[in-house]
Amino acid sequence: MRKVIQYYSDLLKFIIYSKLSGEEKKLKTGMQTVLLLLRSKKLLPKKIRALEMFGMHGLWHTMDYIHLVEHLDIFELDKKFSDLSKKNLPKNKTNFFSEDSIKWISSSNKTYNFIVADIPYSGPFYNDVGLPLFFNDMLKISEENGLLIFNCHTKIISDPLFETNVRKLNQTEKTISRILLVPKNNLVTYVILSF
Repeated sequence: MRKVIQYYSDLLKFIIYSKLSGEEKKLKTGMQTVLLLLRSKKLLPKKIRALEMFGMHGLWHTMDYIHLVEHLDIFELDKKFSDLSKKNLPKNKTNFFSEDSIKWISSSNKTYNFIVADIPYSGPFYNDVGLPLFFNDMLKISEENGLLIFNCHTKIISDPLFETNVRKLNQTEKTISRILLVPKNNLVTYVILSF
């Protein structure tokens, strides 16, 4: 019952935000700011094949970019939230997975040109330098000329070694051409890697 209440609460917020915010408006969500930045730098892929690793019910930032994607694979471990996401996202271009995305990407050969990992703030998801424990698995499934967008704690981006740590942890052959940062709030920042 708690999840259904949270869903309808978030649905109401989404309706209000969608009326008040947007890339062309003064008020923007974090993902709308990310999209605006990517467009301004001409980094947004033309045909987006996206992976959403922590999709929940699909009402948060996924709704900000769903209209741009050709195809989306959305993962949510909680089946109730996964089922609720089917109410919001177009079934003709979305595959819904009610399973652990972290385990899935560790063994998948599928690749994407737009990966979003809205990682929960708390929990055992980050290494000692503040990057996701599954960082190299995300890199592995990222396509050349693609984008990888993930959360990190805002406090780690002030570390002068942040960019060095990102590049050092890259154990793939992909070249990270740009690292862009978009703070969501004083706790969480979107890190955007462009290949």
